Amino acid sequence: MATVFFTVGYGDYTGGTMAEILISISYEFTGIMMMSIIMYMITLLFNNNHKFSVYIDNKTTALELWINNIEKCN
Repeated sequence: MATVFFTVGYGDYTGGTMAEILISISYEFTGIMMMSIIMYMITLLFNNNHKFSVYIDNKTTALELWINNIEKCN
């Protein structure tokens, strides 16, 4: 499926002139770069998952301290 979306196909259509060949090469290179970026973003989603939970824990702790300080003032 990635071949259909991110390259020029399966080889049944080929460029006839030098301009068409260069366009095909640039189109394939762009597809490879797009797939690389998508895979990198997916990898970041899975690797940073634990950092998000630490961030939420820190914010929850700060919120609890703030609520305790407000209760002490009353």
